[in-house]
Amino acid sequence: MDPALVHPRVKDAVRAWGAAPDLARAAEALDAARRTLEPELIAQLVDEVAEISAELMVEVIAMESGVDTDAAPIDVLGLSLYPKQTERLAAWLEDQAPTAAALGLERDAWVRQIEKGFERYLARARGEGDAPPAEITDGARRLLGDSRTAFEARPAPGASPRAGLSGLLAARGFDKKK
Repeated sequence: MDPALVHPRVKDAVRAWGAAPDLARAAEALDAARRTLEPELIAQLVDEVAEISAELMVEVIAMESGVDTDAAPIDVLGLSLYPKQTERLAAWLEDQAPTAAALGLERDAWVRQIEKGFERYLARARGEGDAPPAEITDGARRLLGDSRTAFEARPAPGASPRAGLSGLLAARGFDKKK
């Protein structure tokens, strides 16, 4: 979303979330903000956090430090990831549970929001839409490719319940049995 269109209270909530020193405090900041915002501003907060989370996912996976390029890549939903990148993706997925809970969303609803955020991030990375273009690192650009192919690796939308980011999140699950 164009930053000029984001309500100042939503910006403050996002800043508090981003400035938190750890996941627990970040979740507390989101929960506190959600409890004080009007419903239309909560929707805007969810949109902003989802887009930032999607961008963080791409940036974390694309980091080159610690990646052994001699290791055999692993196919993750059509993306060829090295083991370290897959490890980072798994950690990012686990970090989404407190964010979803703080925003008052069930796992599946948060997955849909992240998918929408990912699409908005991709559109900004391509320079589409009204929002300013996303700053995208070279590593993220290589990971995403310069083509305009969708993130989901399937022939048609809805063809596979296990394809795309939603399938990956559903497979990992937020709630693990102890």
